[in-house]
Amino acid sequence: MEQANTRTCVVVGPLLFLTVTIELEADKPRVHLHPGGQGFWIARMVQVLGDRARLVAPIGGEAGEVLAALVPGWEIELVSVRGSLTSPTQVHDRRDGERVEIVGVEMPELDRHEADDLYATALQAGLGADAVVLTAAADSILPFEAYGRLVHDLAAQGIPLFADMHGDALDAVLEDGSLDVLKVSEEDLREDGWDMGSEHQAIAAARELSARGAAAVVISRGADPAIAFAEGRVLRIESPPLTEVDHAGAGDSMTAGIAVGRMRGLSPIDAIKLGAAAGAGNVIRRGLGSGSRDLIGELAELVELEEVS
Repeated sequence: MEQANTRTCVVVGPLLFLTVTIELEADKPRVHLHPGGQGFWIARMVQVLGDRARLVAPIGGEAGEVLAALVPGWEIELVSVRGSLTSPTQVHDRRDGERVEIVGVEMPELDRHEADDLYATALQAGLGADAVVLTAAADSILPFEAYGRLVHDLAAQGIPLFADMHGDALDAVLEDGSLDVLKVSEEDLREDGWDMGSEHQAIAAARELSARGAAAVVISRGADPAIAFAEGRVLRIESPPLTEVDHAGAGDSMTAGIAVGRMRGLSPIDAIKLGAAAGAGNVIRRGLGSGSRDLIGELAELVELEEVS
């Protein structure tokens, strides 16, 4: 049930795909269909935490029709841009307990006019939102320079902006606009050419990214404590130790928790605690972006933030 003060978070997710998973249940194979993609997983956690999630994404082809039917089942509003693309399909076999990819995600392409439509749709949705979370995929879906324009145009209207991205899309955002909070993984920064691997390097990266235009920066570091730079302070984030079932999606859940916390008026630091709890609550489950709102609330009290000099 939605809370009376429910707010709306728009998630821009250029890559939305259909996931087909084969699992063994009671010694019989079962096939499950789910939407997939970073934007969807973030939107799902926003909804889990009790706020409205509006996902902006391009869809097309047979898989697109399935996605259009499935996404609302998670109580997520899908604002779709129909195009000539064929929405990708990913197939996983988990009958032996491990995730084995049979068919991978093939990156779709939008033509210039369809990309313009996606930009306009994202802008319109964002103008009516309490917060906007940006995710990126390939330049073939939404040109990276468009992210900078989108941040500039939304920030001019006072819309709180969050991003979970890296690479050229992040460069465009930081060049043309500003972010309330940036969440990025150490792995992605390493892929971009940053020297990463130690806490000291994560701190240096967080400070530099903040200086480039992100009011607060959170760098997730896998099994190691995350690092945040917020309100002029460097913080080590210690999530409660929990037995991990599936670590995939923890970073996306963290991003969603941070955005929800800020929408509700929490300070950047308290919002980061909620984000860390959402990420921790995700790893004990199968299902990316999933969790229990009550459990996440309890875990937020157990997240420890230690200032690092």
